[in-house]
Amino acid sequence: MGKLFFYSDQVRGTPGNERLDQLLLEGLDPEKLKIAYIPSTEDRDKTYFKLKAQYYSHYGIREMMFFDLFSEYDPHKWSHC
Repeated sequence: MGKLFFYSDQVRGTPGNERLDQLLLEGLDPEKLKIAYIPSTEDRDKTYFKLKAQYYSHYGIREMMFFDLFSEYDPHKWSHC
């Protein structure tokens, strides 16, 4: 079983965020990680999702999942987590 973290405000170059990222990612293989993005509001163009995907790619994380609870929600996606 994996771990679940709820984390927002990922901004590169912020010392507090970098410190938290190090704590969360310590000892984990970025190639095996999955990040699920749940927007706080509708994000039809995935504007904010793309920013977060770019943020995590800096750490070598490539698998990002998008869970839009407003218009694209599919409960079957959870079985892939």
